[in-house]
Amino acid sequence: MDILQEKQLVSGDILRIIHWNASEKAPRKYADYIAASMGSDHPHNNLYNLNGWRAYFNDAMNGLYFPEIIDHWFIAEINGECAARVWFAYSNKSYRGNFGNVLTEPQFRKQGLMNELMHYCMEEIYRSPVRMLCCATGNRFAAATYIKSGFNLIYGGETGPLCFLKNGDFLSEAKQVYSGRKITEVRPGRISDQFDCDKFLAYTPEIYHRKLSFRTGPAAQVEDFRLAFQETLSSRAVVCTALNEKKECCGYAFALLMHGMPVLDFTVHPAYLEDAPELIRKTADSFKEKSGVMPLYYGNADDTEKNKVLQQAGMRNIAGKIHDGIICQGKTAELLVLQF
Repeated sequence: MDILQEKQLVSGDILRIIHWNASEKAPRKYADYIAASMGSDHPHNNLYNLNGWRAYFNDAMNGLYFPEIIDHWFIAEINGECAARVWFAYSNKSYRGNFGNVLTEPQFRKQGLMNELMHYCMEEIYRSPVRMLCCATGNRFAAATYIKSGFNLIYGGETGPLCFLKNGDFLSEAKQVYSGRKITEVRPGRISDQFDCDKFLAYTPEIYHRKLSFRTGPAAQVEDFRLAFQETLSSRAVVCTALNEKKECCGYAFALLMHGMPVLDFTVHPAYLEDAPELIRKTADSFKEKSGVMPLYYGNADDTEKNKVLQQAGMRNIAGKIHDGIICQGKTAELLVLQF
């Protein structure tokens, strides 16, 4: 852990800027701070997701994911109290990553702390081998801050997904990476796949603008690859990743026990849906080998694209259409339950 700056402010308070990266175990003080403050800016968000983030950062700051993932935290302290933070991390294989968890504690706002942190954070980003960092925000002031630091809004406007790319632009890279049509390999998911799946793949126009991009039923709580993978650490889940001709992640599937129910879901780039049934079958078979049962799929009856892939994988409808079986975007919709 490095002390990047220590100075006395006009107020007489002592400001210290600290940098921690994943080549060492984080001091307990900072790991506890991250866990305690995670979600404090959005306390009513999905608690399953928030607890997943807390567990993820606890594991990361204890070195569980290094060297597959390289984490960097920048923390501002005022008189020894943690006051603000910002984070980025990336895969040591694809060099794509995630930027975020930007927070200044309420009592320390309007003191310029985030400007200090972003200065050091961006210096490290340029020094590091990371190629691409993605994030998303619905706050236009936060988006403007990121843009000043070198990020670009992928789809324009004032908010939404943003990307920092050292060379090129997001949409051109996405078009080049997903220019094929074949899934050439299905393998067990790895924690470093999260950045390729949850940021790069998820922000491609084909996925991001998909009308029915959200999950339904019990699997709706599992918002992304990272959450599904974390369940594998407690042996409650199986996650498989699909690779295309360029050995890039073009999709993933998971099966897990959600409140005792064996459920399955998947995300695949539309260009590779023809081969997606193999991904579904391998995931379900691996889950049965681990748990002794085959998973079910609970989904929107209107999602014909997804339902077709599952049926091609060998799943069949066991209950017809259940009227008003789910709530989608504030409205009730028909539910399908599929099984092998």
